[in-house]
Amino acid sequence: EIFTNPEPEKKNQSADAGIPDHLRYLLSCSFMRHFPVEPLLSSPTACRAGCYRRNAVVVADSKACPDLVVIRSGFCRVMKRLMVNRNDSPRQPDDATSMSSGASGRSGGSSSSRASKAKVLAETRLPVLQPSKVSAAVAASAPDAALTDQDEDKKCVAVEICILKPGDVFGLSDIMFKDEKIHEVEDSASVSLVSNGAECVLLSKAFFIQHAPERVQRRVRAAVQPYPNEQVFEQNYYTQVAWNRYRRTVFKLALNRALAAGANRKAAARSSVK
Repeated sequence: EIFTNPEPEKKNQSADAGIPDHLRYLLSCSFMRHFPVEPLLSSPTACRAGCYRRNAVVVADSKACPDLVVIRSGFCRVMKRLMVNRNDSPRQPDDATSMSSGASGRSGGSSSSRASKAKVLAETRLPVLQPSKVSAAVAASAPDAALTDQDEDKKCVAVEICILKPGDVFGLSDIMFKDEKIHEVEDSASVSLVSNGAECVLLSKAFFIQHAPERVQRRVRAAVQPYPNEQVFEQNYYTQVAWNRYRRTVFKLALNRALAAGANRKAAARSSVK
């Protein structure tokens, strides 16, 4: 009896004995639940492991990358390369000047209305897009990196979209299974993946699409949303820059007022002593 019916733990150990560590980790991820093991074992080139040093570009173009990237240890950053106006405004300098001159002629609003507008702006929740120090590396490897004479009013920036931790997957948002045509996926922007020092497992997208059963496809469709298009990223960038500029201005005004009030109190104290 003891030889014919081993304990469940021993069964699992014997069943997993021939599975490499990176495949075992891949199969433990939620999006790979119910994925067949046999195709993975019979196609060793479909899945591989890799280690990436800090600031190494793992994926330059998510649209062109043939692999899904699963973070096994460490962290990676999802980055987006943008071509934006050099003045960090959605309007060109000429347009901004004309708009500001027109606004100055109409600036008859009360201080209370301006304060209420400022309060609304301060309470607005904005997406976090932080300029990155590795923007040069991403921009150089991303498509359309060269600037032309027509882009003299533009500059290349890279913004951080999110940070991926162990167990997260990069590239699922670009997956379209057989006979699928999803406009949101087709119109989504290309992004890049930059390592913060990470060990990753790479799985072929074509292999995943070919062997993913229906329940895995439904799970992916329900859990993953494609990235927005280029225009949304650009607008978010301009909004974030405007918010940062406004926040710095308000902080400086508050600091100057506090310093002035402190100086006035000290002067009043000295005069009262005299």
